[in-house]
Amino acid sequence: MIIEGVDKEDLVLLEFTKGETLTELRWEHEREFEYKEQMYDIVETIDAGNIVYYWCWWDKEETELKRQLGELGKKIFNTDPQKKERHDRLITFYKSLFCIEIQNPHPALHPKVTKQVSSYRTYLPSFSNPPPTPPPRLS
Repeated sequence: MIIEGVDKEDLVLLEFTKGETLTELRWEHEREFEYKEQMYDIVETIDAGNIVYYWCWWDKEETELKRQLGELGKKIFNTDPQKKERHDRLITFYKSLFCIEIQNPHPALHPKVTKQVSSYRTYLPSFSNPPPTPPPRLS
């Protein structure tokens, strides 16, 4: 009601096709919508066939409030895309530093792999041998 008494020079005129009103606008209710991350309150609607004109109050305070709430939500729920990307790159880097231990597969399921694993075993010393007894003396 208060907004309807605002001068037209303080309002913004937005023009949309009827299809765009369904796809481009995120409606809060029939007199308020979000467009390109900005909030608008409708003061007057002019329906011209396939085109709709909205005289709107650009609600900058509500726009800023929604932006701040979005930032707070990102911090709380850790959904900041840049932070997630940095985290994913760091995890990929850490994974590249370590070898993955391959379990000895069942020969009937993977005969080729089993042959390769056992051939490597013959060339590599076993790390599961117990230390020599008695321990060697250092001079």
